[in-house]
Amino acid sequence: MGGSITAGIHNWPEPVVNWFGDAFPDARISVENAAIGATGSPLAIFRAERDIIQRKCDLVFIEYAVNDWELTPKLRGRTREGLIRKLLEAESRDLVLGYAFRQEMYENMRQGIVPPSIAEFEELASHYDIGSTEIMQGDSDER
Repeated sequence: MGGSITAGIHNWPEPVVNWFGDAFPDARISVENAAIGATGSPLAIFRAERDIIQRKCDLVFIEYAVNDWELTPKLRGRTREGLIRKLLEAESRDLVLGYAFRQEMYENMRQGIVPPSIAEFEELASHYDIGSTEIMQGDSDER
């Protein structure tokens, strides 16, 4: 689940899916990309049942650090935690929080400060014991 950085087959999910296929060649892997460009966690919480839970997804990657950037911390916290709780309560599934970046985050990052949109996700990852990772695309000079 995520925005445009997650939608489509030529974004970061493609190499992740390829890695799973290489690492587990005997596993049957099917992918449900429930990402929609220009959306954030407020819409995701309403889509979780239909797009993830009913499809019985075992592993869900969530990336809303970019599209939630302009939301207030209170709204980000409520919708993200609601999404996480909804996905974890339904049945046994693992979650991974992924973080992409937008231009406005770079100044904080250059100063060694974790951008608020990511720091708040990391607090939820710690509280719910969820893994997290940085998502990088393109040439490293573009970061």
